[in-house]
Amino acid sequence: MSDTLTIIKSTPSELSLTLATTINDMHSECMTVDNQLTMIVLQKINLVRECGIMLIEAKAQATHGQWLPWIKDNLTMSEDTAQLYMRFAKANPEPVRYLADGIKTVKDAMV
Repeated sequence: MSDTLTIIKSTPSELSLTLATTINDMHSECMTVDNQLTMIVLQKINLVRECGIMLIEAKAQATHGQWLPWIKDNLTMSEDTAQLYMRFAKANPEPVRYLADGIKTVKDAMV
């Protein structure tokens, strides 16, 4: 028995159709993933907003000098992150429903 490879040549139209189908299928998958990522970013943005709202409420309850020690003693985030979350919540009093053009990450949305 021979170990030769038989190459079947396809016509240009068959090749084009096969490639086009594969490319279109992959593009469709890319668009699906893109939509999923958008939903994940929206979910995270709104979680950041909710944390910010709660941080604002917690800070309002703290007396002078209690806030920073409270963050250090009770939260797993830094003071900078807490400030960022609160700024985001103040700038977005309502839940975020869509991402503006160019927003692909949470950091983009928080600038």
